[in-house]
Amino acid sequence: MYLKVLPIRYQSNVDSFGDWVSLLTLCFAPLIAHVFAGAPRPSYLVRTRPSWLDQICLFNPTSIIFRYGAIVERRIGTTQWTPLDAAATNALFWTQRGWDGSKAMMANCAPYCTLSPEAARTRIFSVEMLKTVITTIQGIQALVSLVEGQLGTSQVLQVVALDSMFGPLAIIGLLRLLPGLWLTEDFVFSSKDEPETSEINGHVAGGARGSVDSLLLTQEPWNGAAQHSRFRPSSHWANRLFQVFYLLLLLGLWVLAGSWTFFHDRWITTATSFVGGTFYFALLAATIAIYAYYLVRGQTDSTIIPCASHWWYKAYSIMVVLSMATLVVVSALETVKTACGVYTSTPLKSADWMCAVGPRVQTIVEVDSTSVVDKSFGIAMKEDWGRNHTDLALGVGEFWVANFTGTCLGRWQEAPIQRHASTLGFADYTNVTGKPFF
Repeated sequence: MYLKVLPIRYQSNVDSFGDWVSLLTLCFAPLIAHVFAGAPRPSYLVRTRPSWLDQICLFNPTSIIFRYGAIVERRIGTTQWTPLDAAATNALFWTQRGWDGSKAMMANCAPYCTLSPEAARTRIFSVEMLKTVITTIQGIQALVSLVEGQLGTSQVLQVVALDSMFGPLAIIGLLRLLPGLWLTEDFVFSSKDEPETSEINGHVAGGARGSVDSLLLTQEPWNGAAQHSRFRPSSHWANRLFQVFYLLLLLGLWVLAGSWTFFHDRWITTATSFVGGTFYFALLAATIAIYAYYLVRGQTDSTIIPCASHWWYKAYSIMVVLSMATLVVVSALETVKTACGVYTSTPLKSADWMCAVGPRVQTIVEVDSTSVVDKSFGIAMKEDWGRNHTDLALGVGEFWVANFTGTCLGRWQEAPIQRHASTLGFADYTNVTGKPFF
């Protein structure tokens, strides 16, 4: 059975300013949370500033995914984890050579630190912890919806619309839970006065300078050999175990994106669903390829993806941004508001059928059983609305009918409609209309 993708069509019936504000808010909330939580502010160690092409790479989901894995690997590979290590690991360093997130910077950045964290772990009451909580709640909600769609207990494949376009990013944001204990923004690396520098292993290092907020503390002299001895090699078994686990985790997300897009039991899908699924499938494929390449090279412990300054990665980042803009445009054109308030990309003539499927709504019944079903109809529900009010409790064989304006094809006298109304089963749309769902 081949997959048929419906052509892109303009069918949006959203004409209220309030509805558009609500749609766009729901649309961009996962994207903003993912970027806001995953791409912290840069630390400039030189007077020059990165161009917009250099900065756009930081907001690429591939960079954020790579960074989450690197922070965990950095923590596993450090025998004595200090507040300065936490600051250096979370910082995004801009140097004379561009972005630098190598392990050597954990020692070489010490002369630039003017404010260090109070602790080596994330404080419970902190902005970083709040970001983790927000991304976790969003991710769990999106993951549950996607899994229910794969199991057939929800209509997630049909109701994909503008408001849920960046939902998969929320699922990817669950990766933040891995480094969640070591995330912090309570640090400052100063670039006001650039100290005299020297090259150590290809990285800038300076003389000892204590944090200005810690003048009462005894400062230990900077010792490069002692600093580097605290780090386990990337080939250490603990690092290797995590690298394999992280790669398998990314592969699992990639398979999930593929099953949502190409390998489900529906043979027909909307352009919004297909374009969105293809984007995430390609994004995760590229991320896995890049991570696997640097895994072989032993560079997965860099908190800034090593290729961030390469032209091809900048071009890839621009393509990601343009693809996201395309998702918004396509989904906005196809988003339909159904009679029950659900947004979907299903063709307009069939959109209201979404209201007849779900855990509460069971089937459609005709209000006036003597006429053609082409006026108003009701939604029959098994749910006992009177469970808290004994005078409204349902009797045996009874059900509630909620009326709303809509259209339906067929006559009440036809067997399929009578059968579904009497048994309160899911409506068989193909039998009722004599045509496929779309």
